[in-house]
Amino acid sequence: MDIVRRLRSVVLATLAVLCACGGERIALSSMPVPEIRVLLGTPAEGATLTAPDAWDATGEDGHGFADRGTNLSVVVRPGGDGILFGGSSTNATSIRLRTKGSFVVEMDGARRAYRGSLWLRQQSGRLQVINEVDLETYVAGVILNEMGTTAAPAAYKAQAVLARSYAYFKRKGDPSAPWHVYDDERSQVYAGITIPRDAGATITDLERWTAETRGVILTWKGEPFPTYYASTCGGHTTEASTARLDAAGASPIFLGVPCGYCAPSKYYTWSKAVAVQDLADALKSRGVSPPISRLEWSKVGKGGWVAEVTVTYGPKGAKKVVPGPDFRSAAGLRSMRIDAVEAQADGTLLFRGGGWGHGVGLCQVGAQEMARKGFAPDQILRYYYPGAEFTRLY
Repeated sequence: MDIVRRLRSVVLATLAVLCACGGERIALSSMPVPEIRVLLGTPAEGATLTAPDAWDATGEDGHGFADRGTNLSVVVRPGGDGILFGGSSTNATSIRLRTKGSFVVEMDGARRAYRGSLWLRQQSGRLQVINEVDLETYVAGVILNEMGTTAAPAAYKAQAVLARSYAYFKRKGDPSAPWHVYDDERSQVYAGITIPRDAGATITDLERWTAETRGVILTWKGEPFPTYYASTCGGHTTEASTARLDAAGASPIFLGVPCGYCAPSKYYTWSKAVAVQDLADALKSRGVSPPISRLEWSKVGKGGWVAEVTVTYGPKGAKKVVPGPDFRSAAGLRSMRIDAVEAQADGTLLFRGGGWGHGVGLCQVGAQEMARKGFAPDQILRYYYPGAEFTRLY
């Protein structure tokens, strides 16, 4: 039974109307599938675009550029008089490319296929490449890249709800923004319709699992929230505030829950030796200088996740409070769920902990294991986001 049918009794009232900005209620039938803008890679020096079917390209900033044809293969670059399209100046700094079918973008060493349209923007001498695509197609392009290539269908369906919820939340915050999400870990990993060779699923499978959750998002008091998730929690998730993540008013959703489901993960527990000098160098920008003589977990969240570290350093024993995420980055740790740290004779600190990521929201390895054990998508989501509502947008 798919998630929409399973949840019908739970969200029956929500299926008739949904909460929009300012508390206005609109009929579901009046809301089309939203379009999401995804920034592909980083602003680049150029890209190669190919499309086998009919295409057209149009300047968006009043310079009159227009071109069309079939079997596109063109290099686009920023130029002194606007974007260079196949080596020729367009005098346009904004171009939209539309194709009848899919198209391929080669940029920064990656080659991926996409659907939707492409928006090229020249900004500060670089080229922004933005995929404009409907939300459902975007979700299908996320779930495999985020949940892994061997998960059970229930895990992909749960991930589809999360990917849709997160993207819709980001879009709702500024619908007219040039882009709403990145295509990497800064938002969610999105690769269009490109599937890894070792994947245990096809794009058709991904589209089917996405369709079985069509339009469903998680909300809190009728409003979308950022549905954070991480690879492995190491036995317990934690609060959004512990990881310095903005819960956007949905803090009660992110209070942390125990999780033994991710025990099979090789990152359930870990250890890492960090040279004291390397740690001091990494914290130099925060005013820390050698020697580091003491580390204290001055604030700890649910599940043993360290929220703040007090570093004692220098010849006079000065102290500096470092937020947990910043300390994790400086030390190069997989997570801030730390069980112990021991000074070693070789001048290193041996950290022992568990998990991988920020530890907030859904534990992806835990969700995979729950799906293998027969849990339904809604059960997985209710476990990791207790109190969240299921809302169907369209």
